[in-house]
Amino acid sequence: DTENDPHSPHYTQPYKLYWTNLMHGHNVQVKYGVNAMRDNLQVWFHKYYWLVNIVYATLMWCLGLEYLVFGYFVPAAIGWFVTGYGVACASHQRGYINYSDTNDHSRNNIWVGLLVFGEGYQNNHHKFPGDCIMSKRWFELDTMGWMFKKFK
Repeated sequence: DTENDPHSPHYTQPYKLYWTNLMHGHNVQVKYGVNAMRDNLQVWFHKYYWLVNIVYATLMWCLGLEYLVFGYFVPAAIGWFVTGYGVACASHQRGYINYSDTNDHSRNNIWVGLLVFGEGYQNNHHKFPGDCIMSKRWFELDTMGWMFKKFK
């Protein structure tokens, strides 16, 4: 949570958080992405992100307008809102703190955690950035972390 952090709601206007990262990307420390870079499927989806979206949206459109709207645009808008506002803003401004030594404004937000399968526990993530399991307390539901652990 500094002026150089593209995800900080304290230094970036909330409506710009998602669009700035989507359009320009941001630098990620390689040490946190080594395993992802070894996975050919993840590398392929990263490389062809927009192509995959265009092909999927085209297939939905071929099935009919309602498929395009409710199969692509509505889920995309909900996902963008929840990840852009929920994770970046709500999980840095509202919630509780497990680790006060992170020296930032990150917080754990139960509601965001439930909506985005564990990504709402930003204070835990800032304390242990290389850990795929975001939950650290018994009541923090992290379904994505559970899946990573189960199928690792």
